[in-house]
This record gives sequence, structure tokens and C-alpha cells, in this order.
Amino acid sequence: MHPKMGTFCIEIPAGDEKKMAKFQEIMDEHADAMVKHIDDEAKRLKISWNDMADIAYLRTRGRWTQEKEDHLISLARQGKELPNVLAGDF
Repeated sequence: MHPKMGTFCIEIPAGDEKKMAKFQEIMDEHADAMVKHIDDEAKRLKISWNDMADIAYLRTRGRWTQEKEDHLISLARQGKELPNVLAGDF
């Protein structure tokens, strides 16, 4: 996992409408923050948003290494298709 990534655990308050509304609000804020993070990183690295989304996913996996990330960034900057990082083969 990328050293700047963190994990969290949240309990889904099923059955409590008020708490579920707050839970959804928190999840929406998290999703919005992730989209902004991907956008900011894509601009910083000068790669497409979609390629950065793949790299962001890889950053959350135990198989992440800086070398793998650097390879993906290099491919993205060359306009080449990235390997399927979601499949776990990379």
C-alpha cells in the first residue's frame, strides 16, 4: 500500500434512518474527496484522469510498489494503454 494511504472502518447504521442519512453524507464527502485527489494528481503528473484512477486504485493494494507506480506513470505519459491493475495481474 502506498505510504500516504490510510484505512478506516465504518459501521453501517442499518435500520436507523437518521444515522443512515449521515452515513450517506460521509460517504458522499469521501467520494468527492477521492475524485478531487485523482484530478489533482492527474494534473500534477500530467496524465489522464482515467490513468490516474488506475494508479490511485493500485495505491490501495498490498501489491503496490513505487517501481510499479513509476512504470504506470511512464506508460501513461507515453500515451500507452495501462495494464489491467484491477485484475491483480500487475
